[in-house]
Amino acid sequence: MARGTKRFFGIIAIIIVLLMIVGVVVRNSYTGFKNIKELSKVKNINEFRMSCGDIDEELLNSNVKTIDDVANKSDLIVKVKISDEKIIEDADIKTKVKVEKIIKSDGRNIKKGDDIYIYEMINLSMVDDSIMTNAKYNYLDTGKEYYLCLNSLKTIKGYKKSEEEKKTYMYSTNYYSVYSASKEQKVVKLSKKKIYNVEYKYRDLKDQVILTSDKNVVDDYNKMSESFAQKYMD
Repeated sequence: MARGTKRFFGIIAIIIVLLMIVGVVVRNSYTGFKNIKELSKVKNINEFRMSCGDIDEELLNSNVKTIDDVANKSDLIVKVKISDEKIIEDADIKTKVKVEKIIKSDGRNIKKGDDIYIYEMINLSMVDDSIMTNAKYNYLDTGKEYYLCLNSLKTIKGYKKSEEEKKTYMYSTNYYSVYSASKEQKVVKLSKKKIYNVEYKYRDLKDQVILTSDKNVVDDYNKMSESFAQKYMD
C-alpha cells in the first residue's frame, strides 16, 4: 500500500475515533443526571429554554374533534398530582404521579391513592440547558394537579411487562390529553418566530399545557378544555 494511501486511512481512523469520543461526551452530558431532583440542585429548570416542533397536524390527532373522541382513544382517564420523582431517560422523562380520581378505568385495578408512571415525551439537554418536547405538551410541574388521558405502553406480541411497566402510560393524543385541574386556565398561541429561535424559557410558559403556534389547535384545545371541565372536573 502506498505511503499516501496509508496516511489517508490513518487520518480517517483518527477522525472516527475522535467522533466516537465526542459522541460519548455528548451522551454523558445529556444523561449525567438520573433524575430532576439531582438536576435541580445545580440547574434552575425555570431558566431552561423551551424547544418544540411546530407541525400543524400529526397522526395521533387525526379524527380528534371532541372530548368524546379523546376519551374513546384513551385507556385510562385520571386526575393526578405530579411528584418530584422524575427519572431522566435517554430521550424522555418518566414521572411518578399519584392518582386522585379515576374517570375511566383500563381494568388494571388502579385505585385512588395509587402511584402510576407516565412518559412526558420531554427531552432535557444539559448541553445547552433546554427542554425539548417531542409532542406538544409542556413539562409537568412538580406539585401541580392535572387530568390525564392515557394509553398503556404498547409492546411487541409475547413481551412480558414488568410490574412497573404495567403501571406506566403515555398520552393518548398529541395535543388534547392533558388538562390543568385549574378550570380557568387557557392556552395561548405562541409566536412561531420565537419557537423557531428558541427564545422562550420555561418560566415564561409554566402555565401553558401545550406549546404551539397553530391558532386552530389552540382554539380546539380551549374548547375541549371547557368541555372536559364541564363533563369530568369536580
